[in-house]
Amino acid sequence: MAIEWVRPASIVHNFCYLILITANRDHIQIKQGLNRRKGGHNGLVKSYEKLRQETQSLITAGKAPCGGQVPLELQRCKEETERLNHERMTMHLWLQAEKDELSYASSIGQGSS
Repeated sequence: MAIEWVRPASIVHNFCYLILITANRDHIQIKQGLNRRKGGHNGLVKSYEKLRQETQSLITAGKAPCGGQVPLELQRCKEETERLNHERMTMHLWLQAEKDELSYASSIGQGSS
């Protein structure tokens, strides 16, 4: 039975190839996830606007509960700013971790640790 020896250079090449394939797959998954979220956000905005208009109609017609108010633009902006800041921070931390992993894998592929 013959034993086939693999040169270290081919191991590094194969390792780098696996890193690139994994990075490409992750990139595709990120794009798909962002596109899914985009549709969800648009739907939420439309549904919020519809409820806001219905509330305004009820207030105008005098059928709303006593003291009922339509959310003002400033309130919506503050809520949206808080939500977006949280999402931005979460995305930043996740991307930083991905960058660190790719940098580490790249350094291993180049022969330094």
